Amino acid sequence: MALVDAGTVELVRSLGVEVATSAELIQAFEARWTPEALESHLEAGRRVDRVRAEAFALIHERTRNRAPLQEIDVKRFVLDGFAKAGMITDHGPIVGVNANAANPHYEPTEETTAPYAPAIGCY
Repeated sequence: MALVDAGTVELVRSLGVEVATSAELIQAFEARWTPEALESHLEAGRRVDRVRAEAFALIHERTRNRAPLQEIDVKRFVLDGFAKAGMITDHGPIVGVNANAANPHYEPTEETTAPYAPAIGCY
């Protein structure tokens, strides 16, 4: 299995060779989950969603009460929640506010963290 650019595919076709996808073959032999693997995946999703909901509850509570909160605080909260739920990750979550929310793959650090602030009219 490989990714091939369109120019190469057209070159091969010009030699009279039929180019066929391997997607169905890969699905049949590589991408099947056992019932146990599916349940593990679904349980991981439930755990992640629980941590997500708790993180948004934290943000809501802190901004409503005008308590200080930084992106880095939410990042730590999420990573701690993952650890408590028995999950591991090889990188931190994308947690960003304002301009950072539109920055793909942004991850706050002690040097780059930004504060959360309550939205106008949210009291």
